[in-house]
Order: sequence, then C-alpha cells, then structure tokens
Amino acid sequence: MNRPLISAMATIALVAVGQSATAQTLHSAKTKQMTISFGDLNVHSEVGAGVLLNRMRMASRIVCGPEPMFLDLGGRHFYDACRKNALDDAVSDVGAPEVVEIYRGNAAATRTASS
Repeated sequence: MNRPLISAMATIALVAVGQSATAQTLHSAKTKQMTISFGDLNVHSEVGAGVLLNRMRMASRIVCGPEPMFLDLGGRHFYDACRKNALDDAVSDVGAPEVVEIYRGNAAATRTASS
C-alpha cells in the first residue's frame, strides 16, 4: 500500500526538481547578452535589414542556449519564449522601421503557416 505512494512522491519530487532547473535555465537565459555589430549594413534597405535580422536570429539561438530535444515540450516552450523575447527586444533596440517591418512580416507568415 505504501509503495505506490512512495513512487508517486518520488515522481512529484523529480518533476519539482525538473521545473526548478528549467526556471533556473530561463533565468540565466535572461541575463545573457550578445553584441551584434551591424555598422557594415544599411539597415534602411531590405537586404541590410534582412541580414541584420538573420544575425539577430543566430544570436538568439546562442543566447537562449541549446535547442531542446524534440520531446522536451517544457524546454521547447521556454526556449521559444526566450528567442521571441530576445528578438523582440533586439528589433526594438535597433529601431529601424525596415527591420521591424521584415520581422513582423516574417512573424505573421510563420503564424499563418503553423495555423
């Protein structure tokens, strides 16, 4: 009778440890930063804005850590949220309307394709 209870308690403890590790990973992802130089680009042109956006996407992958495994749905959620927040902040910081337009267009196209 006690055996299933102990098993259930061990499972709950493992889930709690897993959640705290995920929260810690998310916290450390928030504190990481990466500098992207774009002095070589004309961010007011479509090509330059696109190149900068690609650099920011690559940086967000690095800053947010390794991509989680396929079945790690909780990790995927935090990774995707980290990348979205990092890209939102970076696009906002650059402040170039062309970068914002391409970023929003790509985000809209992604939402439409995944719906």
